[in-house]
Amino acid sequence: TMKMMCSTSVRKRCGLKACAETLNFVNSKRFSSIIGSNPMFPERQTIPLEPVAKSANDGKSNKENKKGASDFLADHGGKVAIVAFSIAIGLFYSYYQSGEDRSNQEKQILKEASIEPYEIQELRSCSELDVPRYNAVVSWLLPRDGEVSSSTPVSYGDFIEGVRAQLAAPLHGGHLFDRVVARYAASRGLSVGEGPSSLRGAELPRGLLLALLGLWLGSGCTPEDRLGALFRIAATSSNDSEVPQEAPLEAMVELLQHLVDSDQVPPESQVAEAGPRYPVKTHRRKTPKEMIDSYYAALAKKDAKPLQPEAIGEEEFVSIMVSRQVCIWAECYRDRR
Repeated sequence: TMKMMCSTSVRKRCGLKACAETLNFVNSKRFSSIIGSNPMFPERQTIPLEPVAKSANDGKSNKENKKGASDFLADHGGKVAIVAFSIAIGLFYSYYQSGEDRSNQEKQILKEASIEPYEIQELRSCSELDVPRYNAVVSWLLPRDGEVSSSTPVSYGDFIEGVRAQLAAPLHGGHLFDRVVARYAASRGLSVGEGPSSLRGAELPRGLLLALLGLWLGSGCTPEDRLGALFRIAATSSNDSEVPQEAPLEAMVELLQHLVDSDQVPPESQVAEAGPRYPVKTHRRKTPKEMIDSYYAALAKKDAKPLQPEAIGEEEFVSIMVSRQVCIWAECYRDRR
């Protein structure tokens, strides 16, 4: 009774503050007893863990990094903008000059052309030459006896007389034929006089004359008909058959050269990149072999086809001629569906 009265008197006299201090002391003792030893194995001493002190520089370093980036832009922002602007101007200049160089090459090809596309359309609309009669001229000029080839020269006068005999009619628009032949003779350094009559003595490849005559195939012929007729110039017959089966690659390259010389391949297909691409791309004229190689290179990327064969059939010949890499008579821009 005395203890309870004493306890009660202490509580009254010390108040809530003394009780709170007493409870805190007891709780701290209990916590120390738990932390100071292992409750499962009291004989083992528990190693106290030292708290990891948070560095006061962590937040400071992040602030310094942000401040450093902002200070760099504040100090060098103008220089960065000038460098970026200079690079953009340089790229634009390189792109512009490259386009101008390619355009100049195409303009030069157009300047050297002897026959215009609209003139070709007029020839086709007025001509009555069909594929059978054209094939008769090819058989007359390139007999299958193997004694002559498309590269064997013939005088222009003999060719004109032979065509008239085979067609039994004069060739409409012969002045265009003379114009192309005159330009070809001048570019190859062939000695001819002045005037249309002087051209008759010029010795020209048979394949060139036949390729040029193909422009006179009438409007009733489809592009496939015209290409099939041209295929006979380069093709070799199998088993001495009258129907050609395939054309050697070398003969096809030679035929494509004749088509280029007679202005039947657009300038866009005759220009290729030359030299390094930077700082400015330069351009040059493609060779017929490069046109065919680029066709097979594009085909290999698309369909993983094998390398180009040594001989080409008529169907593949047509595909090459109407492709973007050759685009004869601008047929690659026509919807072929």
